Parts: sequence; structure tokens; C-alpha cells
Amino acid sequence: MPTRNRFRSYATRYESGHCSGRRVEYGRDKQHVFHQWKVIRGADPRTYAFLDANYARDKTAIYSLAKRLTTRTNDFQTLAAGYATDGRHHFYQDKVIKGRGFELLGAPAHSGLGYARTEHRVYFKGQVLAHADARSFELFKPEVGITRDKRAVYFDNRVIAGADPSTFEQVHSYTFRDRNGVYTEGRRLDGINPASVRATEFGNYLVDDHSVFKAGQRLAGRDAATFAELQHPWSRDKLGAYYQDSAVPGVDLSSFKTTSLNRAEDRNYRYEGPRRACKFSADDPQPLPDCG
Repeated sequence: MPTRNRFRSYATRYESGHCSGRRVEYGRDKQHVFHQWKVIRGADPRTYAFLDANYARDKTAIYSLAKRLTTRTNDFQTLAAGYATDGRHHFYQDKVIKGRGFELLGAPAHSGLGYARTEHRVYFKGQVLAHADARSFELFKPEVGITRDKRAVYFDNRVIAGADPSTFEQVHSYTFRDRNGVYTEGRRLDGINPASVRATEFGNYLVDDHSVFKAGQRLAGRDAATFAELQHPWSRDKLGAYYQDSAVPGVDLSSFKTTSLNRAEDRNYRYEGPRRACKFSADDPQPLPDCG
């Protein structure tokens, strides 16, 4: 009676190491190793083992996904951010990186972000960054996805249309400006003056010389010169105090201050959100009984 060629997956989930928690996409039977039900040509099921989340080896070769990469097993080493080399070629998973002069970009803190280059190409997570100039390319603010070269500014793997690399600078976190405009997460925000724009203390608002903006939208009825962001979700200017961007009526601005969470007070009242919680006198040493 013939012996069955029984298929089995390696495991339900990888339990430790580089592959911890990843869904299984590999399996094997007596004669083959599979990736997503495709045979990995040449792979030996008896000696096939993972090096990390991207690469595996058997007794004769190195593999990634369903592709055999190289037989230079003694020279093969993994690099940061999914890249690897066999001493002659460089790889990102199953892709061969073309060109001479391969280097990972970024200080150690940023080497895992996936940027690399050769003499003539820039790569982001193994994909060619179209139109990038390899010689002048730099990680400008990589922690928020901003890179640039002499010709353009990029957010992750796409060009920021109209951005000027020579004047591009950070306003706050994901918000930048140049001589042409203001940008957030790679998109241009209309109607904001780049020459005067500033971010408020916690970065939830942008203010220029005339207006206040939130999420790129102008807030009506705000005084830009005196606008300030207070403890979230409060803000204020000389015209009023605002809770979740709605005006709170009757506030005494000269004594108004936030206290904790969604609470605030002035010389007359304590507030829970926009609601007056109780009467209050900061000058009276005896707290009023209805002001718990």
C-alpha cells in the first residue's frame, strides 16, 4: 500500500522570536515546502527553517516568500528593516535590489524605517521611490515620514505636490510649511498663510495672522492674535472661552482658567464642560455648600 504524502502547516501561529504572532502562510509535506499554496522550488522540507520574519534557509539555499534567492548561505546576513545581503547582492524579501553602492539610510534610530539607496535609486521598503534623486536624498524628518532631495519633498513614498525642498520646515509634528504653503501628512492646506502660521501649545490648532484652523478648517469668530489652546478640550481668546470649539456663554475671561479633565472655573462659577456646575467665589475662604 503506498505511503501517503501528508501535508502539514508548521504551526497555528509562530510562538516566539521574530515571527511571534504572525499568521502562518507556510506549509510542507514529505517532498515540498509551500508558501500560500505555491511550491517553493528547490526547498528541502527536512531542513527548511526560518531566519526571521522575512527569510528562511535549508541546507543549500536562502528563501523569501515563495522565491529562492541565493545559494551563498555562508555569506548571507539579514540587515535592518527587512533588507539582507549575500555579499554580492542585496534583497528586500523576495526582491533583488538593483545597482551598486547599496546603503541603508538613517541613524540607528531610523534604520528600521525601510529607506535605502544605491548609486541611482532610492528604495522605501523595497520599492523604488519614483523620481527621487539618490545623490541628494536625505531623511529630513523620518519620524513623521518626511524625506527630501534637491527636487522634491516626499511623505512616505509619494511626492508632496508643490512643496519646495529648500524652504520646507516643520511647524509641529506632521505639519510643515514652505514659501508656497502649509502641509499636513503630505497634503496642502488651503487658505493658511505660511509666512505667519504657528501651532498652538498642544498642536491641535494652526493660527496665522488672520484666522484659527482645526483639521484644516477655519474656525469662525476667533481672534487669531490672542487665541490659545488650553487643557483639552478648552481654548480661549479675547472674545470668549470655548469647549470642544463651541463658545461657553457668560464666562468671566479675566479670571477664567481650566482646572482638571473637562473642568474649569472663573470668579463666579465652576464648569463641567460647557455647563455651570455651581456658583463659586475664589475670594471666599468658605466653599459654598452646593459646590461639591
